[in-house]
Amino acid sequence: MQKEFKHANIDVRKLDLSNLSSIRAFANVMVENYNRLDKLINNAGIMFGPYSKKVDGFENQFGTNHLGHFALTGLLMPLLKKTEASRVVVLSSLAHTMGNLDLEDLNWEGRKYDNQKAYGDSKLACLYFTYELARRLNKEGDHPRITAAHPGWAATDLQRNSTLMSGMNKFFAQRVEMGVLPTLRAAFDENAKAVEFYGPSKLMNMRGYPLRTHRTNYPMMKPLPENYGNVQRK
Repeated sequence: MQKEFKHANIDVRKLDLSNLSSIRAFANVMVENYNRLDKLINNAGIMFGPYSKKVDGFENQFGTNHLGHFALTGLLMPLLKKTEASRVVVLSSLAHTMGNLDLEDLNWEGRKYDNQKAYGDSKLACLYFTYELARRLNKEGDHPRITAAHPGWAATDLQRNSTLMSGMNKFFAQRVEMGVLPTLRAAFDENAKAVEFYGPSKLMNMRGYPLRTHRTNYPMMKPLPENYGNVQRK
């Protein structure tokens, strides 16, 4: 990238989305050293690993994929709010359709762990976060604008914990360069509206160039649990 954009100022910093202390330290540096933040892309993710808890006590997939980004977005909100036309892109997955949040047992301590359903839970939570944050921010103005995206089935190391998915990559997966396009459209398309959800356009939304494939109220999307708002306000 530096060779292609010779005058770019690239600042690389350490951030562990599974550790709230790391998230807080990173956000503090950003707020102290920068006066604007145009795009925040919440892209970090883990998938289908064995049961474990992050250092702060949360189930690792839910803690990393959702809670880590939740905390990061909140801590960077002062920068986002003072940057005109800023945008937050939340990365979900087609696997959100497997999610069914149990608000009484988000850490999977009282039931047999299912790493696929736990991943689906984390990605469903990402979409709930998208439209609830957008709803609240809408009262204050149009920025930051909150959009969502999913890469479809892209051939990455994300499938390393699933022998089946790794083996099927050559049949269904698209190149990383294609998988990133929905995220880029959600981040940079001037016509993208709040809570729009972008993903590949072909093969059941697993491959192809990005389109607005679903909104977050798409029929596949599960409604918020009745007590969701109450839980979040505690």
